[in-house]
Order: sequence, then C-alpha cells, then structure tokens
Amino acid sequence: MGRTQNFRRQHKEIQQVVSEISDLLSIEGLSTRFDDCRDLLAELTEKLTLHLTIEDKAMYPRLLNHTDGAVRTLAQRYVTEMGGIKKVYVDYVGRWPTGDAIRSRAPAFIEETQGVFKALAERIAKEDTELYPLVDKHG
Repeated sequence: MGRTQNFRRQHKEIQQVVSEISDLLSIEGLSTRFDDCRDLLAELTEKLTLHLTIEDKAMYPRLLNHTDGAVRTLAQRYVTEMGGIKKVYVDYVGRWPTGDAIRSRAPAFIEETQGVFKALAERIAKEDTELYPLVDKHG
C-alpha cells in the first residue's frame, strides 16, 4: 500500500462524509437539517478538491510518463474519466449553494445526490482495486 496509503486514507475520509450526507437523504432526514447537509457538502467538496489536486500533481504526471505503455494507457483513461466526473460534481454542487436551495427542491436534491454518490463510490472502488495496486507495484 506504500505510495497510495495517503490516497486510500483520503478515500475513507470522503466516504465518511458521503455516509453522513446519505444518512440525511430523505424528506424526514432533511426536514430540519438543510443547512447541516449543505455544510457537509462543503466539507465533501473540500476533501475531494484536495484529493484530486494531490492526485493530479503527485501521481498522474508520473504515471502518464511511465516507461510501461500499459501504465500510461490506464493512467490516461483515469484522467479522462475523472474530467467527466469532476465536471458533473462541480455542476451538481453549483445547483445546491445553500440550505435554502436544498430545502426548496429537496426531492430533486435527494435524487441527484444519490446519483452523484453512486458515481463517486464506483470511481473510488475502481481506484482502490485497479489503479492504486498498479501505482504501488510500478510507482
């Protein structure tokens, strides 16, 4: 786990905040906690931004210039995929700037959040099982 230990720790922190938000994702759960939910969303955004920045600066440049073509190809696929996920996330967060925005359209917020969190969970699982073992093995 050497090189990816910090990334894996960050994944756990991200998953913890996702879990806290997910616990609120019902009309009843949100009923008095719209602002709390938005605060958690801000915390998640901060953690994701830090994680992605570190990956972009510390991991991907090394992988994209690796001597093994298979490593370069996989890294490029991840970079491309992440660009799409990152845009979806930024657009999503922009639609929910305040607790009032969440309150006024709670059903839409719940549905969209579940979709975004599903994509995020799938990405984390792929990184943990496919990308990070490669990084740990090949640097």
